[in-house]
Amino acid sequence: MGATVTTARGTPKLAAFFLPFDLDQFEYQDVPGRRRSEQLFAFRKQNEMVRKVGALYFSTAGTNVANQIDGWYHNTVKTDPSHLVLQNQFDSQFVPSGWSQTTADTNVYRSVVRRSCRNCHITNSLPFSNASDFAGAAGIAAADLCNYQMPHALQTVREFWLSSAPSDLESYYRAVGQTAAADRLHACGPGNVVTLDPPQISASLSSAALL
Repeated sequence: MGATVTTARGTPKLAAFFLPFDLDQFEYQDVPGRRRSEQLFAFRKQNEMVRKVGALYFSTAGTNVANQIDGWYHNTVKTDPSHLVLQNQFDSQFVPSGWSQTTADTNVYRSVVRRSCRNCHITNSLPFSNASDFAGAAGIAAADLCNYQMPHALQTVREFWLSSAPSDLESYYRAVGQTAAADRLHACGPGNVVTLDPPQISASLSSAALL
């Protein structure tokens, strides 16, 4: 994501960003070489590259990417991106400062924003850097969710609607006074999105075979 910029030689290039690798959003296998504990170094090196690309553009989106990675790895030494080495291990419990003012903010960040929104939004015009901005966009968010325009990825849509996220988000909206958005979210639902989920398809086929 990003805008087109021009190099010193006049050659256009896309100012794109890699998205950070959130280690808690992957599935791991309990076989040698594929366990999470054995992937930590490789993921850290990948996140070093993601941070390097983001930091080199000196843009808001690039800064957001760098800050997210710095938070995960408690990277307090902001060295030249070309020489960056993340020294610490990934911290699954990290919550950005803008989401740690209240327990409700922290909970909705962990159950909804981190899982369904953050990874793409940190590079666009609605980065959801803090709970206040997120609550202020409640009307737009509820409309997009109910129209299945967000999340963009089909698998993320499935996971959102098949989890506690919708009810968690509705409760949060009510707690922060966004009643209209909460009512709209309450009135809509997954529709036929869940029928596209492989386990749902398998269960439906099994039920049909028993008829």
